Amino acid sequence: VNEIPIVWLQRYLYNAGANVHMVRERSFQHREIILDDGDPGYSEAGTWNTGAYTGRFGGYRWHATTPPGAAPASVRWTPTFPESGFYPVYVNVYPGSNRATDARYRVHHAGGSTDIRFNQNAYPESWVYIGEFFFLAGSDADRGSVQLLSESNETNKVVIADAIRFGGGTNSTHGLPR
Repeated sequence: VNEIPIVWLQRYLYNAGANVHMVRERSFQHREIILDDGDPGYSEAGTWNTGAYTGRFGGYRWHATTPPGAAPASVRWTPTFPESGFYPVYVNVYPGSNRATDARYRVHHAGGSTDIRFNQNAYPESWVYIGEFFFLAGSDADRGSVQLLSESNETNKVVIADAIRFGGGTNSTHGLPR
């Protein structure tokens, strides 16, 4: 019974543009990789600033938005995937009134790359799903990473680079996928 919402219903709704909030994990992927700013596998291009808050990860990096056509600054999270497979990808941001509503994440996966626009002010501090992608085992940045670009159509805003989560993880009680 749990397979019907995970495999069929939630994917149809999400692909149709709906905001889908699942009570259970939306993937059968039991592996979980979390990369925060400053962790191994995190890199920056351009000059990023440090912001602090008392949330789950204790700080973030930020950059002022750059207009389309200008060279954007970027950050990249490149995990080491223990095995090839589909991994859901979640972002964590700390909301604020100066956050870009069209932050551009570029997911590099086995099939190429996918750009996702994300409102960094729309959610309280929590894991927000941006898609599920097939990644290859290892740590090849072009086939298994997420980039955040400072490019935005908004002026006087910032983009926030905080933590990224790949995979769903397991329930600590019984070791099965969440």
